[in-house]
Amino acid sequence: MLSSLKKPEFSFEGIAGHSRIKQNLLKLAHSDSKPNAMVFSGPEGVGKLTCASAYAAACLCQSPGENGACGECHSCRCLSAGTNLDIFYWFRKKQNTTIDQMRQLTELASYAPAGGRYKINIIQDGDSLNEEASNSILKTIEDSPEYLITIIIYNNPGRILPTIRSRSFSLRFQPLDTGTVESFLGQKYPGDARIPFAARASGGSIGKAEMLLDAPCAEEARDIAADLIFGAMRDNYTLLSLAARAAGLDFNPPEKEEAVKQSSVKGYVVKDDSAVKKSSEEIQAGPSGFLPSPFYPEMTSQESITAFLELVSLWLRDILLIKTNGPEDRLVNTDRKPLLSKQAGAFKKVSTVTKMIEEILEEEERLRTNVNAQLSLEGAFCRLYGICRRDRAPGA
Repeated sequence: MLSSLKKPEFSFEGIAGHSRIKQNLLKLAHSDSKPNAMVFSGPEGVGKLTCASAYAAACLCQSPGENGACGECHSCRCLSAGTNLDIFYWFRKKQNTTIDQMRQLTELASYAPAGGRYKINIIQDGDSLNEEASNSILKTIEDSPEYLITIIIYNNPGRILPTIRSRSFSLRFQPLDTGTVESFLGQKYPGDARIPFAARASGGSIGKAEMLLDAPCAEEARDIAADLIFGAMRDNYTLLSLAARAAGLDFNPPEKEEAVKQSSVKGYVVKDDSAVKKSSEEIQAGPSGFLPSPFYPEMTSQESITAFLELVSLWLRDILLIKTNGPEDRLVNTDRKPLLSKQAGAFKKVSTVTKMIEEILEEEERLRTNVNAQLSLEGAFCRLYGICRRDRAPGA
């Protein structure tokens, strides 16, 4: 699987939702007084990095317009080519964004901008900053020269150090409404019949919706989720087989021809059509922890299993809605309602479904502790069998 490098967003106009935040960022981009430190927080995949990229492009642009960067000046052309040396995207290496990366950031921050008024650092995964790295970036923020802008992106606001929050301009991103997500997907994936499901299952995250549409295994994952309910009512052997299938799911999109090469600036990796291919793992293991374009590491097997478990939770939630005569317009798997209704009718008690949901949520937490994924899934699935068996017991 090759790495995913994306061109930065130039215009705010093409970014779905967040109208108030976009207006605030546009005002700041046109202002001569810009905050040196910014914190963007909110659920994963709702547009934080996209807005950060658009803001950075507008700040570096030589002729910014009412919707952001012009896309045509020298700075914008360099951004598009991945050769603008005044913007760095810092990504997590393996599990963490390390203290060594933040020391590297501090060192590079001491050099004046190469071609404009500002030098911009975007830390893509603030949640992965350990204590040492957070304290290092705090010192950089406190000693920022006028030209330096640091943007830190967090999925979990609880991970933000109070000292960083107090010294930063903060923007809180909310999940997008289902209609906004569906409209965006309709433009990007015209005619795709899976769009309503992906929009409803996304929880307001365009990134998650795109993942569900791009991943070849998404429909198989839904099939396994449905089979899991029947298996939990039948026998453990079926569940062990389903656990093996679930552990093998890969939610990464198909390989794309993505090429990168080392630029003339030591330690940089930039996009180039004639480049040598580099995998996501190779980039993360490389000497530098930054790129001049947004970088999205491949999903790990653990993250793929977590994505599957979220689909299982949504499937069980739909069963619960049907079982309790909830509003039909809140169903996620609307295209599979007959099967959901059949499964809902097989449960005696509503509490059985809620206990199954709780077990799946607990399994998501267990997987974050780096356990053996398949063994952990086997245990969780067998516990689902125990829950269903008590539901069917005489007198239950």
